[in-house]
Amino acid sequence: MSAAFEQAWVLLKAAFLPTDPEQQLGAGMFRTVYGQQGNPDVTKFGYGGLSDMATLNALAQMYPELFLDERPAYLDYPESGLPDFLMMRPSGEPIADTRELGTEVGLPFPSTQQLGRPIEMPQGYTSQEWLQRRSKPLLGSIYDKYPITEQLQMWDIKPENWLGIEGGRMPISNIGSPQSGQAKLMDPMFLAPQYQYGKIQDVELQPETVEQFAQNVKPVEQFAQPWEQMAQRFGTPQQQDRFEDMLTGEEERMRLILDRLGL
Repeated sequence: MSAAFEQAWVLLKAAFLPTDPEQQLGAGMFRTVYGQQGNPDVTKFGYGGLSDMATLNALAQMYPELFLDERPAYLDYPESGLPDFLMMRPSGEPIADTRELGTEVGLPFPSTQQLGRPIEMPQGYTSQEWLQRRSKPLLGSIYDKYPITEQLQMWDIKPENWLGIEGGRMPISNIGSPQSGQAKLMDPMFLAPQYQYGKIQDVELQPETVEQFAQNVKPVEQFAQPWEQMAQRFGTPQQQDRFEDMLTGEEERMRLILDRLGL
């Protein structure tokens, strides 16, 4: 690949600020997702999740057939402000209740991830019912093949958190969808709550597995550098304080994740 072509490809994959609400591909509890014509990546906007994202990225380096990495990005936000629709659902409702996020909602931060096909939900699907009936068997099959995921207490693998994508190894039918093809896990969580998944089980891992994870995982502070630069440049004093509080919490949570591996 020539230097000029490589530079053009990097620019094409860069994070972007949407200009039209029709560019929204989806919205979760605390994040929105936007696509751009010709861009092989999506840009997500949200308020945190760095420790889970850093863990996901390390696993994606180890097991690219199952996990799809996501990385914090830097964007120059316009002086005129962010689009009103940026953190809204298609209904016009905000994705997060300000009672949960504080009187002043935090500065939304961008991340990028490869574009894929959303998983088609079966008729009558609800995430609560799926988590109760299908989550544990699917988790069990992943735990058996990738024991580190059990030690990290991976959870929240509902259909919304998978993408149909080339190179995936998980049959979409295993997720409970009528859709054909293969998928990768794009947005799992770790340190599963005991009330939902039971007593924590310790798994004996091969030392080389733990070492490989240690080599691939980035410290949260380093991982968060694009967002820290944005907070300092574009955030209000209250939003900057909120970012520092969030970063401290994410570092503490990452410490718990690393403790699970004896790191």
